[in-house]
Amino acid sequence: MAHSLPEDVLYAIFLHALPSNFVLSTIGPSSKPWMIPPLTFSLVCRSWRLLVLSRPKLWRDISFESKIGSGKDYRDPRIKHTLIQWLSRSSSSPLWIDIEVDGDQFGYVPDEILPLLMQERHRWSTFHINARSGFLFREKLTIRCLAPLTSLSLALTDTTSSVACIDLSQNITSDCSRLEHLSIGMGTTICLPQIPDTLHLPHLRSLYYGNSDWGEIYENLQCILSASPNLEELKIRSQGLGQFKSSPHVLLGHVRSKYIIPSPRNPRLPCSTRIHLRQLILSWPWRDGRSRYLATSAHSRFLPPGSSFLNSAA
Repeated sequence: MAHSLPEDVLYAIFLHALPSNFVLSTIGPSSKPWMIPPLTFSLVCRSWRLLVLSRPKLWRDISFESKIGSGKDYRDPRIKHTLIQWLSRSSSSPLWIDIEVDGDQFGYVPDEILPLLMQERHRWSTFHINARSGFLFREKLTIRCLAPLTSLSLALTDTTSSVACIDLSQNITSDCSRLEHLSIGMGTTICLPQIPDTLHLPHLRSLYYGNSDWGEIYENLQCILSASPNLEELKIRSQGLGQFKSSPHVLLGHVRSKYIIPSPRNPRLPCSTRIHLRQLILSWPWRDGRSRYLATSAHSRFLPPGSSFLNSAA
């Protein structure tokens, strides 16, 4: 019966099978590259194969999951070969890529998988990678946030060593940037335009910034916030305290509001002006080793003078 379905119905059904999920594991079963949709659909019959091969969008959504424990060699050359086919069959379609790595002692992902994906970075629509555990980089990654990229999330290490750079130096006009979501984790630096005031991120709606140094966060935030007139959500987290080069005030010029980044010496956030951010979360370490968080209500429009939304977490 499925053979008699119209192409548009089959296509809609095939889309629901995405993303194409590659699983590399020594803890549980690994996926067989040749048994992952939509490749499996192309093996059913000639009509399905013609449909699958003629629709590049079926090959654009890629998820790579790695769960590696100690022991046997988990590297599988068939995965690389299959990914090459995927990228070729997706043609010029924007790519949605999600990578989760838990342990990779042989460096299979950075050595074999990432180079393939980096060659297609001009097609990225979303690129998310979480690889904080057991991930070795041979060289530093540089990612430019140019169109068609709309969402970028990097969590690459749990140390202070820099392994990646987010290059915003060319985001100086509306046409250059479609970025809506940006998450900057540990081990990632930012490259701003030569003239910081020329940075333009008109579509940015959410920003997460985690770094080991408050001073570096502050310096970059001043530039990013002033370039983001439509920002709705802001989350900031630091693993350490640095020295500010000037008074620690972040000015959101587009809403004419001023925020004071808290510190252990001044943990309050006095603010009496209208808040246009839908969500604001700040997190920083305390002398007792615990983290302190400050969060505004998702629906709050005002912060009363002298109010402190300060909570502690073990």
